[in-house]
Amino acid sequence: MMAPNNDPFYCGATAQCRDAEWFAKCWDEIQLNGRVHLRRVHYIFASVEKIKLNGKPYQNTGEDWEWLEAASKYARYLGLVDARQIEDHRNPSPILIDVDEDSWLRTYDPEVAFPRLNDDCIPGIRAEFRDYDVSIENLFAPRVRGYDYWEQRQPCHIEILCEKSTMNDILEPLARQYNCDIQTSLGFQTISSVVDLLKRAVASKRSTRILYISDNDPAGEHIPHTVARHIEYWREKHSPELDIALKPVVLTDDQVVQYALPPIPIKKTDKRGGDFKRRKGREAVELDALEALHPGELRRIVTTEIERLQDPEFERKFWDAERQARDVIEAQWSDAIADMKDEIDVVSKKLTEITDRYAEESCQLRERYKDDTDPLRDQIETIRQAVRNKIEDFTPDLPPLPEPEIEGDDPNEWLYHSGRPYEEQLEYYKRAKAGENGNAGNGGGRQHE
Repeated sequence: MMAPNNDPFYCGATAQCRDAEWFAKCWDEIQLNGRVHLRRVHYIFASVEKIKLNGKPYQNTGEDWEWLEAASKYARYLGLVDARQIEDHRNPSPILIDVDEDSWLRTYDPEVAFPRLNDDCIPGIRAEFRDYDVSIENLFAPRVRGYDYWEQRQPCHIEILCEKSTMNDILEPLARQYNCDIQTSLGFQTISSVVDLLKRAVASKRSTRILYISDNDPAGEHIPHTVARHIEYWREKHSPELDIALKPVVLTDDQVVQYALPPIPIKKTDKRGGDFKRRKGREAVELDALEALHPGELRRIVTTEIERLQDPEFERKFWDAERQARDVIEAQWSDAIADMKDEIDVVSKKLTEITDRYAEESCQLRERYKDDTDPLRDQIETIRQAVRNKIEDFTPDLPPLPEPEIEGDDPNEWLYHSGRPYEEQLEYYKRAKAGENGNAGNGGGRQHE
């Protein structure tokens, strides 16, 4: 669990409110457009010598910078400043792969599509005249659409969060293969990165599942809890309907034992080191040790977690559904126009005879050809009107889109899950820290950004 003074849910102490109000007032006065980095705000405040609450001017010092970080954090927690207006330049930009650039093509539900009935059914003479299909029946044949498969059809938007970028050579190809987004960080995720993640999750219009990768050290065990707590907080503010969950997948205590990974001494300056060693009975273990001693194992672990959140047969199901839909409309449309079959065949036969006679001639015969086919136009228009009436009554029972089937989304295995009530989630954090929730995580968190 996070310390109360760092937990956004507990923000509201008198001093925090005072500092937050000061920052919000100064923020409004400088009137910055768009998203900005907090460090720029620091230099602006210092250049105009904003007066602090103690009556002294704000200066370009480490002490004032740390105070500004805290004050801006409280202002965002309390809703006095929109958290989405402050950018994160400390962490690398996310690698966005789960982006549907052709989303405008993905709007169709299963439906029956007919050709435009105003099109001229009689072809003109052209170079490919011999190969022209002059079947009137085919010109009226319906088509099916809406059964296209693409990766965003899978039930989950998956985010891979890693506390370091040294694993990008492994994670990025994996993410591209499975259409996931990656966010690395220099240790803890910032408020801005969490808010941006939630924006991506909302834009995906799907459930979001976050796989967290970190060292097994005092900071690494706190990071997932800290991020989970912030996701929990900002979700309630910006996207309360979002289905989202997070769990640590690497490097867990069980994996340290399973792969016999060597420990490294914890820095003496890390105040959490003593408690960590007491609970674990060992020193810290770095993520890099897993790949160094067991090449390919990180990829295998993450791949397994991703595939548990996807339906491997989903694309094939769409192919099967489209094939079934084509069979349905072909059979039902054939029945629908059965009473017109003879008339269509007569006109098609006449048109075929005419086009065959002109197959060896060239463009100079177009006018003669038009004269010969004009008598058919009235008959085709009569058929066209009758087909319009058939279309109005043509309502085949199309098969529904397939539903995904996944195995890896048991709510109990996630450190944080948006489906849990607030009090239940708090208890889950506590049980995780005590080691009662398996590999869902065991630690608290310190404030980030």
